[in-house]
Amino acid sequence: MAHPGREGPESLDEVSVRTAEQATEVARGFLLVAAPEGGNAVDTVLTVVSELFTNAVRHAGGVTRFELKAGAGTVTVPAPSRYGPG
Repeated sequence: MAHPGREGPESLDEVSVRTAEQATEVARGFLLVAAPEGGNAVDTVLTVVSELFTNAVRHAGGVTRFELKAGAGTVTVPAPSRYGPG
């Protein structure tokens, strides 16, 4: 899990999740640490996670890896599918 205040980007790598709901809950826990102030940005990241995961499952047969990374003022959410990059 991320630990804000350390140098460099923080990450949560290769968590095994199978549904958009699980992915959203993992992201919510990650963001509680990475962005404890909450706000609209957290809601946006949760929506992005849900949509990326849902689309990868629906249109590409699933997600091969789920990863979250937090940097200074940013959160990166790569979600490669079975047939996409990654």
